[in-house]
Amino acid sequence: MYRGLYTGALLLFSVFALTWYFTFFFKRYWIEDNKLFIKSIWGTESVDVNSIRKVETDKVFWFGATKFTVLRPYRRGMILHYNVIDNIFVDPENPTQFIDKLRQIAPNIKVVE
Repeated sequence: MYRGLYTGALLLFSVFALTWYFTFFFKRYWIEDNKLFIKSIWGTESVDVNSIRKVETDKVFWFGATKFTVLRPYRRGMILHYNVIDNIFVDPENPTQFIDKLRQIAPNIKVVE
C-alpha cells in the first residue's frame, strides 16, 4: 500500500522539479531583424528592439517567496525596459555581446550598470 504512495509522491515531485527547471533555466534569446525573441516553456515572446529604452545590467532575479536562500534560487542578468512601462528580465550567456547586438539595431539604448 505504501509503495504506491511513495511512487506517486516521487512521480509528482519529478513533474514539479522538471517544470521548475525548464521554467527557470530553459530560456533562449535570439535577435532576428529588429525583434528580440525570448523562448521559454510557456511559449515565445517578442520585443521590438527599437522600443527598448534602457538596459539595467548586473541585476538579480529571485525565484520564489521563501526567506531561505537554499530554497530560493536566483539568476544574474539584466532588465530590459521597453515601451512605456514594460520590462523583462533576461540572462544571456554573453551579456556584453548581447548589449552590442541590441545597440547595433538601436544605438539610443541607455545602459545602466
